[in-house]
Amino acid sequence: MTIIGWHLGNEGPITANDWQIMLRCPPGNVVLMPSYGPSRQAITPDDGRRILDISPRCHFLLRPYLPPSMVTNNELGRYYDECKRVIDEWSGIIPESQRHFILFNEQNMPRWAEQYEGFGATVEDMRRFNDAFCVGYQQLKAHNPTWLLGFSPLTIGNRDVYCYSDPEGVRYYMHGPTGAQLLSSAAMYEQAAIEGPCYQALMLADEYYAHCYIHHAEDAYLSGSYGLRFRRYAYFFPKHMDVWITEGGYPSREHMVPAWTGPALIKWMDRLVENSYITWTVGGEKHPKMTLRGVALWILGDHWGSMWVENGRPRALVDALAKWQQDQEPADLQRLGDAMQAHVIPQNREAAFFRYGNDRGWQPISGEVDIDGQRCQAWYTPGDDMQHIVYCRIGDWGNITHLNRAN
Repeated sequence: MTIIGWHLGNEGPITANDWQIMLRCPPGNVVLMPSYGPSRQAITPDDGRRILDISPRCHFLLRPYLPPSMVTNNELGRYYDECKRVIDEWSGIIPESQRHFILFNEQNMPRWAEQYEGFGATVEDMRRFNDAFCVGYQQLKAHNPTWLLGFSPLTIGNRDVYCYSDPEGVRYYMHGPTGAQLLSSAAMYEQAAIEGPCYQALMLADEYYAHCYIHHAEDAYLSGSYGLRFRRYAYFFPKHMDVWITEGGYPSREHMVPAWTGPALIKWMDRLVENSYITWTVGGEKHPKMTLRGVALWILGDHWGSMWVENGRPRALVDALAKWQQDQEPADLQRLGDAMQAHVIPQNREAAFFRYGNDRGWQPISGEVDIDGQRCQAWYTPGDDMQHIVYCRIGDWGNITHLNRAN
């Protein structure tokens, strides 16, 4: 299972150690700042080609840097134009099914914070973000609809989503005031989401991006406030969405010093797999709510203390992650096979319909279905463009016939 990916940094080129890390633990996804106008970064489409040589199925989550001044000076139109140029530049590199775009980042960072990202943590800031996301989403999708644009990742805290010690009865980015309390039903979560200041943005978004860190304690990977915080966000999704953790793990080299951090990170990977789906039952029917697709571990590059390098080479934890990922593949393929069984056309060689179609050299293209008292099944002849609808009155298995129609 290629859930493990890498965040490639917020500045500087990809280093020789970074390439070694990706060779040893090939990424299922990468988060990167592309080289573009307002902030000239060092990662280019040529780097993208090399990453795809290492991991052909790697998903790319592009995150251009938005200077906060472009928000406060009402220059978002220029930013969207730059984003379109980034999309044009990378579309020739990344396969269509592997293209993702992070339009903003940590929009709930307060105005007083050093990492302020142009919006803020007030209700008015939430509404400004909602409007900016909707405009940007519509412009970029109209420019190139092959890219998936997700709801931008929120920083932990700062009115992102209500957790049990947070203020009650107020608005958060993910929901309205009724969500800021203990809720007990899917209907209550749905109503709280509708009341939220960013409901329109969540409805538009193709997927959802989250930040989850596990440095607060040895068991933080088990916590719904830290390692599993993405599930808390998902409770307020107004529709099913895929989730990518675009920053995850430990925020700095210093946080990786304790001996428990390596084992805890591997245990977190296990817990992510166990919690990769949410299905809710509404009116007696099951509805998918969320699917976790991957996590980009923070962070490669020489800044932030060269977190994944020890004594001038990739640290041993990289190999442990690679082994974990390899061990997931048989189980992942087993889940794939199990899931496909729901779509397999049953083959009963003793059944009357099977004998009827097989004797004529046809192949089934549907299961058997009952329509107006008739048992029916669609077959086709390889090499032509005709369907053969085999049918008979239910129970009258000796009088099977068929009709032909264009495929």
